[in-house]
Amino acid sequence: MRPAGVVAVPVAPLLTLVAVSLFGVKVAFVGLGAVVSCAPATGAYVVLRRIAPSPVGLLLAALLLFGAAAGEAASWGGYPQLIGLGLVPVAVYLVDRALVSPRLSRAVAAGALLLALALSSDFVFALGAGAVATLLVVHVAERPREFGAVVRRAVLAAVPLLVAAPWYVQLARARLGAVAQPAAVTRPDQPNVWLRTEAVWFDAPTVWRALTLAAVIGVLLLWSHRRDPVWRVGAALLLPSLVAVAVWPETRLAYFLPTAVVLGAAVWATAEDSGRSIAVPLLASAALIAQLAVFPSTSSLQQRRYQALTPELLRGIDWLRSQTPPNSTVVVTPLRTAPPLAWWIEGVARRRTLAASSDAWVYFPVERRNAAKAARVLSAGVPTPATLAAARRFRADFVFVDKGWSDYQSGRIASLKRELPGVVAFENRGVVILRTGTAVSMRTRSA
Repeated sequence: MRPAGVVAVPVAPLLTLVAVSLFGVKVAFVGLGAVVSCAPATGAYVVLRRIAPSPVGLLLAALLLFGAAAGEAASWGGYPQLIGLGLVPVAVYLVDRALVSPRLSRAVAAGALLLALALSSDFVFALGAGAVATLLVVHVAERPREFGAVVRRAVLAAVPLLVAAPWYVQLARARLGAVAQPAAVTRPDQPNVWLRTEAVWFDAPTVWRALTLAAVIGVLLLWSHRRDPVWRVGAALLLPSLVAVAVWPETRLAYFLPTAVVLGAAVWATAEDSGRSIAVPLLASAALIAQLAVFPSTSSLQQRRYQALTPELLRGIDWLRSQTPPNSTVVVTPLRTAPPLAWWIEGVARRRTLAASSDAWVYFPVERRNAAKAARVLSAGVPTPATLAAARRFRADFVFVDKGWSDYQSGRIASLKRELPGVVAFENRGVVILRTGTAVSMRTRSA
């Protein structure tokens, strides 16, 4: 339950709501995470099977399945990005087909995939837009006499995107406004471009460095193969991905690279020289073996590093969902340097929140105002009677305190219990939920 005025593209939220209603919270999130983490590999395989029908396609797609990048994104809840990374190679491939054919059915198929991508992840849609622009340049350069026909086909494929326009107009306004603020939304958490890329494939850096080099060299060296779909699709994904990572100092953009590198490396499948055509399958096989060797330790590391919804936190969120009025508002502590924990409460418990968060994670004005209110309530760490009174003035009914929060103080909770009997509505080893009123007669509940 996002605040009024906050907009997000709908596919991932709808999938989450359906999964939770069918399977319950825990099974839904575990299952959905597992499914969407396979999306990049699945999308790459579907395309490579058509444009590079050789074992190299399966080997390269398997690298995405077992690589650290998918696990990293799944761990911090990047479901929209994973879905988008699964759709983007298919969308680019279908656009490429539409640009070379006058058949309406191909333009309709391309438009449907572009719309699905736009409604899944605005973040990855930007990569898709860059890839389509690259495709247009390649097609026009290759067939300048068909310039008008190529542009008409591209416009026809883009028509379904009008459905997504209302979301993107509001997203653009919010993000442009946020960038204009003193604390801009772009997080230069790693200004060094080399280290940004290494963060994405930390599990097997040598493998991915070699594949990236093979992809870049292949696209340049095999320019004469630009009439082949595998070259066009690979180049269209690789070029905007490399530019984005090089220009913008944000680590999240590097998540584009594994998919782009895999599609780019596949251009070697068009090589007629037997030595070249064998080299990439051998490289991909060696890379996959190395990837599989480190996969168990990488998965364990990611689980420890990124686990946000511990069983204790999940029980606290479930308590909010089942034991509080639907119109309740909850102040929520921040979750380390990750996206706001409040987003999970809004999505799972369906309760309004005042989310304590860095401006880096919130774009919309109402989110920033709510974050400022939460910061006032939590300014002294665990709330005091005075800051609980401030929460009441902000019409908040509860304060959700993660005991893993850096400012958590068990002594402050003990003091609150003495001063305000009944202030604790729910408590377990991982979370304590405080009432903002002084409901002395209400019992404390623990789990």
